[in-house]
Amino acid sequence: MTSANQMPEVDPLAGYDKRPAVSFDPSRTNEAGEQGHAMGEIVTLQVDGYATFVPRRDAKTKQPMTYDDGNPMMSMVLPVKERNAAGEWVDKSLWSKKPGGLLIALIQAQTKLVEDTGDKTRRIRPGDELIVRWSANGPKTSNDPMMNAPKLFQAKVKPGVEPAPAVDPFEDAASNPTPAPRPAASAPQAQAPAAATPPPAVGGDPWADTPSPVHVVSERAPQPSQPAAAAPAANDDPFGPAPTGEGPSAANQGEPDF
Repeated sequence: MTSANQMPEVDPLAGYDKRPAVSFDPSRTNEAGEQGHAMGEIVTLQVDGYATFVPRRDAKTKQPMTYDDGNPMMSMVLPVKERNAAGEWVDKSLWSKKPGGLLIALIQAQTKLVEDTGDKTRRIRPGDELIVRWSANGPKTSNDPMMNAPKLFQAKVKPGVEPAPAVDPFEDAASNPTPAPRPAASAPQAQAPAAATPPPAVGGDPWADTPSPVHVVSERAPQPSQPAAAAPAANDDPFGPAPTGEGPSAANQGEPDF
């Protein structure tokens, strides 16, 4: 129980998430004229926060929704950034019902991330790259014509750079004394000219695609620069063969769609 003098974990006075949602409904267009992602599109996002659960609300009344037994219906929301049509990163939110196809895909992606890193406490966190695709539709479970077939998703996480530890700006300066200045270097003594260094053995850059031959450069006439290397081939589909559908685009949708 939280006492009156302790800050609660959830601020009941905070406003609701105002970020537009990453939508997977191509039939809708948001206020910015961005269309929802179609089935088969690969959507690359930058994680901008941690996933949380929030109460689901009725689209018309905006009131919290509950099951027949009175328990609240919940949704997952993950703060992300997505590129818009101009190539700029904009704040978005990734939503999924609980349970839901996107939530299941994210759970599987985080489980794989824990296995790959060996860190049992690892979560999808800010700085990670999240790749998502609406891969297919599942079987329809309701005869209600207003209910759509559930969407199935695939998700992968590329770990971001671990954040550096915070620096205490109030740390005592005595614990980190300023190093004493180095004494001025004495004037260098005249030396005999060094013998010419023989050219290195042929081998080239160990990170280059192919070994580069050694060129002996004249002191009077510099050699022309080497031609630029060919651009690497495009990355393969991270999920394997994609279902038939539209190709990936930068379009997105501003309303949650599950």
